[in-house]
Amino acid sequence: MSQHPTPVFILGSGRSGTTITATLLSHLPRVRISKETGYISQNIPLLKDIHNPKSLRLLIETVNLWLKVSQPDYLASIDGFHRFCETYGI
Repeated sequence: MSQHPTPVFILGSGRSGTTITATLLSHLPRVRISKETGYISQNIPLLKDIHNPKSLRLLIETVNLWLKVSQPDYLASIDGFHRFCETYGI
């Protein structure tokens, strides 16, 4: 098993069932659920400009600020981002 599991993000609108989905998934072993953060909507400008190295660096820094609070054993990196994209053809 990989030391760094592949993250999965579940997105949804208000009242679409994401809370109950998260509750059910949280009962599975090795599944960690973070709180709902509004992360995507707060970082749309960086996500739209992801090919700009400065935007990618700022996005990684933002992710790591969140991870240090919720998952301190895992931190994102630019190299990890590129490996993930290559692996999944993104």
